[in-house]
Amino acid sequence: MPNFLLRVRSVFRFSMALVVAFYAPTFRSSLRAQNKADSAAQAAPAAAPSIKRRDTSSEEDLRTELQLVPELGFDRSEALRIKGKLESVDQVAGIQVSNDVGFQILQQTAVRLNKPQLTALPWQHGLNVYLEKPQAVLMAAASIELRSYLNQKRDGVVDVKFVRDRLNAKSKIRQTEADWQQPDCVPALVQMLQVEATPIRLLLVEKLAEIPGKESSQALAKRAVFDLAPQVRENALAALATRPANEYQDVLLGGLQWPWKPVVDHAAEAIAALKLKELGPELTALLREPDPSLPIEKVEGGSSGHFVKELVKVNHFRNCVLCHAPSYSHNDPFRRSVPTPGKKIPEFVYYDNSAGLLVRADITYLRQDFSVMQPVTNPGNWPAEQRFDYILRERRATPEEIALQQARKQQNLNLKIEPASLLQEGVLFALREMQVEAPPLKLTSAPIAQKIRRLTKPSILD
Repeated sequence: MPNFLLRVRSVFRFSMALVVAFYAPTFRSSLRAQNKADSAAQAAPAAAPSIKRRDTSSEEDLRTELQLVPELGFDRSEALRIKGKLESVDQVAGIQVSNDVGFQILQQTAVRLNKPQLTALPWQHGLNVYLEKPQAVLMAAASIELRSYLNQKRDGVVDVKFVRDRLNAKSKIRQTEADWQQPDCVPALVQMLQVEATPIRLLLVEKLAEIPGKESSQALAKRAVFDLAPQVRENALAALATRPANEYQDVLLGGLQWPWKPVVDHAAEAIAALKLKELGPELTALLREPDPSLPIEKVEGGSSGHFVKELVKVNHFRNCVLCHAPSYSHNDPFRRSVPTPGKKIPEFVYYDNSAGLLVRADITYLRQDFSVMQPVTNPGNWPAEQRFDYILRERRATPEEIALQQARKQQNLNLKIEPASLLQEGVLFALREMQVEAPPLKLTSAPIAQKIRRLTKPSILD
């Protein structure tokens, strides 16, 4: 090779070395920054829609308000008596015990106390009470797995990072072929995590957002309506913003028809924030529906009468037999232990199916709308905070409630006013925020923000 070409090649190599030496760190730094930005973009949650609040209550405000809700179900002594009686039944005789024995006992109590409204609850019937065996097996395994995660504590509280890491792992749930990304895991996630502290409920929303399908969408909508923490509701709305509205809109429309104001407010906020303008016709129709917080006259069971919606609560620990069928066979796919009133509850009480009275969690006669941990007076050996399941029911109105409604109606006529109901206020808020024209209504005043009314004492605990 001529000397001239050798010199040119040497100069070229030297120049390229300088270029690489000068630009490589910058390129590598830029590449790392881009990778970091990509990872952050993947990890970042969807931007939350803009929310205008009707309900400015804190989580503790709402929790305190829910303590005023009437309590139904079995008290401590009744729960202890029932447990002892059913435990004395052997496996052979257990075949004769009715699956809905809890309902039958509550019905007998209602007759004895002359309080027929004790059994006015949204009982499940027919095939609705059963989980199919594959789903029951998965629920049984998932509940044990989740409880083991929640038992991992750091400084006395659940280790959120550990729970997140386990839920994000691609490993199969024990004794199943499922992982936590599958829609079939939604019921277990919601049932177990909805009563945990706010950081775990935020994690619940995070996981639901990763699971496709209608069931997870409806679970997110329920978090947006029922959760007590504003941040949880906001994150749920952010997850819903990317999903088809027809998967979850019924939950929001149903929330508008509750007798408890915070639920109505949260449903209205959600519809407005998600800009569900296509619900205009349904919302307009709701404006002509009766006030869900007042008695309405209708026919039920072949006879007419006045009925009223009411939010009630049931102590989760004491009412396993009320909601589930007793179990006397080792072949039942989803068995859980019933805690004993007065005795300390082991951390895995529901997951020990070896002794004592057991129930079939795959047979459910009563389902809650949402659940909350609440402080309990004189808990004894049980935790100071216990789980309460909140249920919306419809019962016959009392004579006092009917008389009060009629008096208010007459007063409004005399004053020539027509106060807006909670339902109407919620609907009008949503329509106004979405800039959807509402039909003309002669509403002359807004309702006073009200706490839960307790006009009667429907609980056997009173």
